[in-house]
Amino acid sequence: MDDRFQLYDLRVETVATDRPFVCGHRAGDVFEVHGEQLIFPAGQPFSMYALAALLPLLPAKQRMTHGNDWMTTDTDIACPDPHCGARFRITRTGVRTFRHSEVTAVPLDGELRAVASIGIAGQASLRASAPVGTPGRTVVITAPPVVRIDEVAVPQVRLAAGYHTSQIIKGGWQLAGGHGTVATDAALADMAAFVEVGITTFDCADIYTGVESLIGTFLAQRRGSGRLTGVQVHTKCVPDLDALPTLKKADVEALIDRSLRRLGVDRLDLVQLHWWDERIPGAVQAAQWLHDCQRAGKIRHVGLTNFDTAHVQAIASAGVPIVSHQVQYSVLDRRAAGTMTEACARRGIGLLCYGAVAGGFLSERWLGRLEPQGDLENRSLVKYKLIIDEFGGWALFQRLLEVLAAIARKHEASVSAVAIRWVLDQPAVSGVIVGARHARHLPDTLQALRLRLDADDHAAITAVHDAAHGPNGDVYGLERIPAGRHAAIMCYHLNRS
Repeated sequence: MDDRFQLYDLRVETVATDRPFVCGHRAGDVFEVHGEQLIFPAGQPFSMYALAALLPLLPAKQRMTHGNDWMTTDTDIACPDPHCGARFRITRTGVRTFRHSEVTAVPLDGELRAVASIGIAGQASLRASAPVGTPGRTVVITAPPVVRIDEVAVPQVRLAAGYHTSQIIKGGWQLAGGHGTVATDAALADMAAFVEVGITTFDCADIYTGVESLIGTFLAQRRGSGRLTGVQVHTKCVPDLDALPTLKKADVEALIDRSLRRLGVDRLDLVQLHWWDERIPGAVQAAQWLHDCQRAGKIRHVGLTNFDTAHVQAIASAGVPIVSHQVQYSVLDRRAAGTMTEACARRGIGLLCYGAVAGGFLSERWLGRLEPQGDLENRSLVKYKLIIDEFGGWALFQRLLEVLAAIARKHEASVSAVAIRWVLDQPAVSGVIVGARHARHLPDTLQALRLRLDADDHAAITAVHDAAHGPNGDVYGLERIPAGRHAAIMCYHLNRS
């Protein structure tokens, strides 16, 4: 039985306000929480009254909470003395893994009841009461093995000379329309949680309703606190379908200027061009206009998204310095393999991959479940259910999930971590875009970075691929078929004022 669970490490810092301190606090005093341990810097005092006020909140703050929960969003705790202006800021700094069997004598089946008392030297002493008639016994358990945040550090990947991004990128589509209500404060807190663990690159688009502005608010907050360094934002330039035949350079410049205003920056880190219909001429010219914006200092780097191989080669051959191509790539959808991978690898273009967990379908949640009927709860599930149909249907999808679950058990990981790792292992892949709406998904995401799939794992996945029917064709080819099932869920005119 997998008995693992995860808790956040915490940092508690004394911060100043516009009211004076009266309790002997000092701005900048800190302590950390690792599991049950409170860790104070040598020689640093801390008020026992303040500590007494904080202690009931710390175990709750360590738990994975919903993005809308006040325990997720609220970080500052007032000093218990009403006359004191001190605040204590609680920040989640990392994720640590524990095992139930190593921290308690109570089995998961609940046969024993235990009363725990804190011992000395970082040990837990637990007195377990067995069933009636069995003598009591005391079990002394040492501190559990942990996964420190530095053991799951998010790698930085070079996309271009002097420009690095996190190998895991936080996606923004799930914060746009069609995915449920977004609470601004919770979304901002989640962004901070991702950055704290090293996921410093965000992906968005000018057509993701409200997302550029939301990230702009986050950047402004970090800028105000002096913590902006090291955050990258990748956006997209997506002219509307009906604007493509008459698109002008001024139209592209206007889209770029609007993204600059929304994000509140002087230069966009990466702009990825999307062209709805490749039958309409003008994609190469539009990419050149983005290159002009780059030379004007408005854009740092130019990328593409959802182009077929021929257009990637044409744009690159036209002299546009493409550094990345964002594509859909997963164990369910391997259209980016083959000619696209070869073309990008040959030109030094990194693949940034979305859809690695298929909107959540590639998780334990769907293992053994009947095929969903009727309306699905959000646009991601609608989109990726179509990919499952192309792959070979629900039965073959369940077979794939069973294989992924077996690999996950073998490596003590999750199905989604295995799915992400598989994509990261593919040639020319520079990063995976994870569309997690909430920071509670971080543990599974970080697992993918520690996981190493062996030859047997890849062979087991390949065996399922050998039975798959699709998806076939080049990148985004199915989505471009007029009046097709995939095209029917697209929104082509989101850039209208």
